[in-house]
Amino acid sequence: MAEAKRFRVSLHGKAFDLAALHSGGKGPALFFLHALGGCKEQFLDAFSHPGLAGRELLAVDLPGFGDSPLPPDFSCSLEAYAELLYGFFLQHRLADVVLVGHSMGGAIGLLLAERLGLACKGFISLEGNLTPNDPVSSRQAARFSQDDFLHGGFEILVEGFRHAHGRAAQFLVQALARCSPLAYHRASLSLVAWSDSGDLLWKLEQLPCSKAYFYGDHTRSLEAVQDLEGEIECIRIPGAGHFLMLDNPVECYAKLAEAMSMDSK
Repeated sequence: MAEAKRFRVSLHGKAFDLAALHSGGKGPALFFLHALGGCKEQFLDAFSHPGLAGRELLAVDLPGFGDSPLPPDFSCSLEAYAELLYGFFLQHRLADVVLVGHSMGGAIGLLLAERLGLACKGFISLEGNLTPNDPVSSRQAARFSQDDFLHGGFEILVEGFRHAHGRAAQFLVQALARCSPLAYHRASLSLVAWSDSGDLLWKLEQLPCSKAYFYGDHTRSLEAVQDLEGEIECIRIPGAGHFLMLDNPVECYAKLAEAMSMDSK
């Protein structure tokens, strides 16, 4: 059962208040990182999936998303989020983890994994950003100036999701209502830059821990899968699009549990 918690983290003399969902259990803990515009609740089904019963689970809201406030002057860059989460691990003395990152969360997870070193026992990318073809809504947001995005651009983006169908679109509309438009724009600029750099794909390939890439079979682009085939295990989730943990949570978390079981053998 997921328990709502709040964690205080200090970084460079500033205090951060992180909202989280937590379930105690055996380690290594699964640490979930949400997408751009998403929040911790996108992983809520993991806390009731029988394949993950007894495993410690933790999902956090990044500052500016969900229930975590955005402090003044925080850059919302991927590296700033990774540094903050690394501080979170150190200050709350968390032991070994398996990082599970979706979309932007996958990109942040790669930067966090580098900082964690041997404490990162596994890495699961749920269609995490890796290539220049991956940014979609973030690239749309990045085309706006900050002022234009805050005064109309963000609402244009939200309106697009209101007209979409399915559980994922409905979730995003609700999640975006709890998101800081400023955080969304700043994070988008960083996410596009990192995706265009080509470094994220290289970082995933070089991770020394066990790793896998999950993708939905409705995903519009399989460029990352083509780049990874033969290098990293790629796991298809049937009947799912980009938000595979919402479109087909049963299969997504069953495959995740299976990957965890194989790693522990």
